[in-house]
Amino acid sequence: WSYFFYFLSHIPITIFIDSQAVFPKQMYPDSVRNLLLWHVETNSDILMGNPPNWFKSIVLIEVLLQVPFFFVAVIALYKKIEYNYRI
Repeated sequence: WSYFFYFLSHIPITIFIDSQAVFPKQMYPDSVRNLLLWHVETNSDILMGNPPNWFKSIVLIEVLLQVPFFFVAVIALYKKIEYNYRI
């Protein structure tokens, strides 16, 4: 269950917090923007406070690839579906 809760918790974190590094601030409610400001000030997070371009590209990849995977992982873990991939 720990993986289930890990992936489940990262869906809103990535969508509402991390993605603010790449998308316009106007897309987010004030409460979410204030949460990011609190995080930046409390944890001295210089990357989220003023994200450089290389960091924005990593966050964009996170949003485009990891978020869909988080949904797949949550559903698979909840339904106890086992995927076998050949490498």
